[in-house]
Amino acid sequence: MKPKEMDKLIQHFDTYFKQSEPTVLHPIVMEPHIDALVYKPNEAFPYWKMVTMGASDYKMSAPINSLGNRNEYMMFIDPSEDLTDKEVSDWYFKKALLSHSGTAWSGRRKMGMKWSAHFWKCRRSWRM
Repeated sequence: MKPKEMDKLIQHFDTYFKQSEPTVLHPIVMEPHIDALVYKPNEAFPYWKMVTMGASDYKMSAPINSLGNRNEYMMFIDPSEDLTDKEVSDWYFKKALLSHSGTAWSGRRKMGMKWSAHFWKCRRSWRM
């Protein structure tokens, strides 16, 4: 994802979540390279929000009548979890968000679609 696209996506999330200054998780070794943005709980959304940034750069095989084949992913996490703890946030990012439904990166770097529907409305507006 190009820097201009990153800025636009972050601005979109900031507006959508009614907050700014997310924590950015940068995996040290990960191919393909995908970052995650972590937003703290707030009044509008009283839970942690973790969203990918860069997953839409990679085309996934999508079933017929699906929402799309390039998606970002979003996960809402219980506010009692401590996502300021690196070990906890890494677990959610690597184990839960990216390897959901038993689908890990393989072959042509395909992703599963468990969270794509939650993000689609949000995603469409920043790409148009």
